[in-house]
Amino acid sequence: IPGKYTVTMLKEHNGEISTLSKPQTFKTKALDNVTLPASDMAAVHDFRAKAYELLRNVEGANAYIKSATSSLKLLKGTLINSKASTKLYKTIIEASDLLSQSNVLLNGNPAISKRNANQTPSIYGRLWPVFRTFLWSSSEPTKASLEGIKLIEKKYKVLHGKLSQVDAKLKIIRAGLEKADAPWTQNDLPELK
Repeated sequence: IPGKYTVTMLKEHNGEISTLSKPQTFKTKALDNVTLPASDMAAVHDFRAKAYELLRNVEGANAYIKSATSSLKLLKGTLINSKASTKLYKTIIEASDLLSQSNVLLNGNPAISKRNANQTPSIYGRLWPVFRTFLWSSSEPTKASLEGIKLIEKKYKVLHGKLSQVDAKLKIIRAGLEKADAPWTQNDLPELK
């Protein structure tokens, strides 16, 4: 948004960071080529910042789901080939179910998508239309965009709760396998006993 900014240039060379210049301050102003200018550019900026923060979290959750799914497959194989308690198997199934629910919440139900049938919009399904409304616009966010962000935040909190449960279950599974002297599993730092 138009305003006063400061920039400093740094250089990284061989692991060392050095300053190339003193901080330089400059002012920016909007070009006078806007059809529907926003009355409050700071509010537009805040809305965009909130949307990008949501996107950052959603992308991170998507990566976590993929990583945790992969880890669970490895842990399941390790459990089968160990003398660990079979109670851990139930925990693996619970974590796997939570990951499936999380993936549907985030990306939609793939079985329904393949049939091109209607389903409740996923978090991604709601997020991209919101982004399209402001990526190439200097206007104020629409009422639909503002409501969309609120709904996405609400759904993300549910998603985060499910993924927190998965994370806790993964710790229980890893601890149980470690206690049972199970073989080393990928993504775990082995401890010398």
